[in-house]
Amino acid sequence: RLSAPELKELIQKAGQEHGAAVAVVNGSRSVVLSGSAAAVDKVLEAAGSAVSHRRLVMNNAFHSPLMTSILDDYKQVLSTVTLHQPHIEFVSTVLGRSATPTEITSIQYWLDHITNTVQYQAAVEFAIEINATKFTELGSTHATLSPLSKQIVPRTTSKSFDIQPFTELLPHPEHVEKPARVTQAPTVDHWRSSSAQHRMLQK
Repeated sequence: RLSAPELKELIQKAGQEHGAAVAVVNGSRSVVLSGSAAAVDKVLEAAGSAVSHRRLVMNNAFHSPLMTSILDDYKQVLSTVTLHQPHIEFVSTVLGRSATPTEITSIQYWLDHITNTVQYQAAVEFAIEINATKFTELGSTHATLSPLSKQIVPRTTSKSFDIQPFTELLPHPEHVEKPARVTQAPTVDHWRSSSAQHRMLQK
């Protein structure tokens, strides 16, 4: 599998620094490439047959240089919002650690949230370091982060980790008077765009 530094080298080798970037680091050798379809294809050509991939069709190439065009407008919107300090420790996937009250209430932090690499592995590892043992995934009914978190937790530890999607915590409709209502995010099958993201996996 590819590491983030190896993927960065491929992006540079393909000359696509302005069109593609490492979008997410899910593990030490599990990463996502994001950018324009053309730039992503160039990086895949540079990778050759030694690397396999799975295409993720998205409505935008998040966490890539393509998102910089909306930053000015987004900054204007953020300037109208009052940002409050969190009441509990906030582990950030932008930073891969806890965000300070100053960081989390700055406009720049939320701009970075759009363009910077998601440091998912680092954030989970940091949460474990500060003794977090329960991880609940919120969002779509199709769990994606829970399996990744299970791969990140240390194998040699006496701690017991509870990792599961929120939907598994809900009671079954047969066991309640009114079925629980869960709002599901749009699936990737419904998204169409010229932008693309790829998860890079080495054969």
